[in-house]
Amino acid sequence: MLVVLETLSPVERAVFLLREVFGYSHAEIAETLERPEPTVRQIAHRAREHVQARRPLHGTDRVARWIVGFLAKPELAALTMEPAVINGELGILATLGGHTVGALSFDLTDGRIQNLHFQVNPDKLSGLTPDNSLALPRSVQP
Repeated sequence: MLVVLETLSPVERAVFLLREVFGYSHAEIAETLERPEPTVRQIAHRAREHVQARRPLHGTDRVARWIVGFLAKPELAALTMEPAVINGELGILATLGGHTVGALSFDLTDGRIQNLHFQVNPDKLSGLTPDNSLALPRSVQP
């Protein structure tokens, strides 16, 4: 979500956060930003559209292209990924330079991946390391 918010202009980001996260009214935001209320309503509408357009990534082709493009970045050449159990579910732990930098878990339905869940927040990753992830059951060994 932070990456998506960074794609908004500073004014769009402020309006979006004040409205959608903190629940301010359009009038309160207009007063705070010293802009007409109809302008704030339009900015809020545009910001919501931008966030919606960039937040859901659907379809196997689009997801695969995104993953391949992401992993092709030169700064990730030394990234290692290994299977791990994350929150009791099968997942992938990503490390870079010996530090855990990400966790990927997914939802399976009828043996197919339905949803991917990425976690890159360092505070939430602090307890995950390749050494302390749970052993995988034999039925899901890579």
